[in-house]
Amino acid sequence: MARKKVTKTPWHLTDAAHPSYLEARAIAQARANTTGREIGLEANDLFRTWNSFLLPAPEYRSGHELRCEVVRPERLKTEG
Repeated sequence: MARKKVTKTPWHLTDAAHPSYLEARAIAQARANTTGREIGLEANDLFRTWNSFLLPAPEYRSGHELRCEVVRPERLKTEG
């Protein structure tokens, strides 16, 4: 008799991860605004955390840099 295959939902897709995602997204956005650079935001399902890191220029990205969420700096125009 074959065992049933159980597919677990990844942690970052559950409701439990949403509050920590919002916090990590806010931190990444603040970091992008202060540095003026794009920040990558990626889930770590094993440790149930979010990682943020500086991204290189788009033409030099590879691997995990292509599958992460890109947080771009917000440019507010304050000219009168």
